[in-house]
Amino acid sequence: YATDLESLETLITMMGEILNCPDRVQMFLDWYHDVESRVAAKSGAVAKLSAADKPKVLHFYTVDDFKVYNIGANANMTTDEGGTNIDTGTTDEIPAVTMETLLTYDPDIIFISNFDDYVPDDFYNNTIPAQDWSNVSAVKKRQVYKVPLGLYRWAPPNSIEKPLYYMWTAQHVQPSIFGSYFDMDKETRYFFKTFLDYDLDDAQVSSILHKEMNGEK
Repeated sequence: YATDLESLETLITMMGEILNCPDRVQMFLDWYHDVESRVAAKSGAVAKLSAADKPKVLHFYTVDDFKVYNIGANANMTTDEGGTNIDTGTTDEIPAVTMETLLTYDPDIIFISNFDDYVPDDFYNNTIPAQDWSNVSAVKKRQVYKVPLGLYRWAPPNSIEKPLYYMWTAQHVQPSIFGSYFDMDKETRYFFKTFLDYDLDDAQVSSILHKEMNGEK
């Protein structure tokens, strides 16, 4: 089970050894390292951000039971991207918290995983049973996003598409730094073509990135 990109790379290497395909593994590792280097190239700009310029980010695991990504890969990525991840005060990677905790945290950005069927409009229209998000900053700013779903869910730390999540979240966390830096249509097509030998059409790219429900073109 991966806890960060480095441990995910270790798992990919292990899988390559089991399946005897080291060349294939190296392709993945080269891609991982390239994405990490491209994010790191903006570390200077990120370092200049003040605390007030770093949005509070919430990565949901599941909405109904308030389970969130607390530590590990997603939290580390958020820091690299110039955001502040929720700190639940526990060492659990995916703890369950309370609505009161989330309201106190008051995230500026919410990422909804694909482990449930909730979409941004459920937050904007305040239709989630027994939950009230109407006064939360992310809702007021309309910065609630459904995480992309490609070969697999992008949010879990053990998703092989994790570099895509790294780039996609970076664009939303710090659009002034990463917004035009990454072209997610191009990056998504690259992954499918390079590793799956599959050419995505525009509709498929839009579907994977959940563009319509995220209010994006």
